[in-house]
Amino acid sequence: MIFNKITIYLLAFCLCSSSAAIQAASGINRKSAILVKDKHTGQEGKNGINLNEILKDFDKNYTFVSAHYREDKFEIRLIYANKLGMEGLKTKDLKFKDGSIFYKVVYQTENDPNFEASLVPEGQPLVRQIMFRDNKKFKKYNGWGYAVFAEDGTTAAGDPDATLSTCYACHQLVESRNNVFSYAMETITPNDKIAKNHYTKKGLEKSKALSEKLFKFRTGKFAELDSNQKNLINHKSVEINLMDGEILKLDFSGFMSEISTFLIKKTLGNGKPSVAERRFQNQKLFVYSYVDQDSKECSGTDKLIRYGWGRDGQSRSRIITLKKCYSNPSSVVRQ
Repeated sequence: MIFNKITIYLLAFCLCSSSAAIQAASGINRKSAILVKDKHTGQEGKNGINLNEILKDFDKNYTFVSAHYREDKFEIRLIYANKLGMEGLKTKDLKFKDGSIFYKVVYQTENDPNFEASLVPEGQPLVRQIMFRDNKKFKKYNGWGYAVFAEDGTTAAGDPDATLSTCYACHQLVESRNNVFSYAMETITPNDKIAKNHYTKKGLEKSKALSEKLFKFRTGKFAELDSNQKNLINHKSVEINLMDGEILKLDFSGFMSEISTFLIKKTLGNGKPSVAERRFQNQKLFVYSYVDQDSKECSGTDKLIRYGWGRDGQSRSRIITLKKCYSNPSSVVRQ
């Protein structure tokens, strides 16, 4: 099955992906890139973190840690750590010294033209993301500083303090792991304890409680949506899942494209369309998902879920729509 290419520049960093039971992908519609800019865009560094300095002699100073695949965005994310970061990953309690650095580089994927079943990185990285350990400077954020860089290596949009608070809000989900999601792949760093201690029962329970607070939904009405959103979502719907969790109170646009997985999961749970929206400056960014009850694209009992994100401002709208078939979503009903 071949995916069309998609270019997504919505800033991305903090949210881990909740895995859904994907059985097939029915296709992607490619639209114009969505990019939020502000006075913080295009600089060399943010929060005292300079990407060019980190990339100096990168091959000598950094080790590959792991890879994360975002199935909702068809992105591969490669994580590297410097010497101190790797040392911290190997400690029993994940203790990281000042100067520990994690570097994540995000690529859009495409099908390998020589072997279509294989997804490979497409072109240049979309986003580059840094975690930097400084217990004194970033004490408020449990000792970690964050910075997000665009494709050209300069800073992405977002007030520096907003970037810190938003990234930290999500990294609290793994506070039991000292706010680090990644763990060293056993094939790279042979150490059974690293993989076996990836998550503890207590840590998972805390993560679930925080996740429910950050990504909480309320029951809303279809009539609450604006005209652009109504045109995207099934008009048979009366009620919708409207996200109103703590994440939407944070003043950083980068998380908007990251929350699609949570909307899809909610839609799969009760069959209702899900929407999240937040205004930044003069633009309203939004994310949505819904079951396309009339589609015949999926086989058997699979249901076609359409989802996407976009911005609506200054009398124009740019939308990215993706669609996937999901197997046996529970309680998917017509309203």
